[in-house]
Amino acid sequence: MVCVIYNIENGLEIPAQYDYIGEIDNLTPVFMGELGEYNRPEKGKYGMVNVYIKHAYSKIKYDYIEKAKGNTLVFIGELEDDKKPKKGKYGMIDESGKEILPVVYDYLSSYRSDFGS
Repeated sequence: MVCVIYNIENGLEIPAQYDYIGEIDNLTPVFMGELGEYNRPEKGKYGMVNVYIKHAYSKIKYDYIEKAKGNTLVFIGELEDDKKPKKGKYGMIDESGKEILPVVYDYLSSYRSDFGS
């Protein structure tokens, strides 16, 4: 199965090259690889696309992604059986898909600050 994203508000079309598209949001996870039960990602790589900004996407190279407020935590390495990071390196990408922290860290955590300044 190959999926495509088309934004009817701005006419932006993301090419039909992905095997799985996650929940549509400003930054939407996409997957290329083998799908398992219920068409969920099984073996392959993730990336992110922004459905509101043309040419805003990351490379499809991450083993795990976790969306956070404004940015996305990414991981390359070995995964546990439940598809959570086990051993590898972490980094972070912004809403345009650019790596703002390179994938070289032993551990990173996404956090959200709801405190006013």
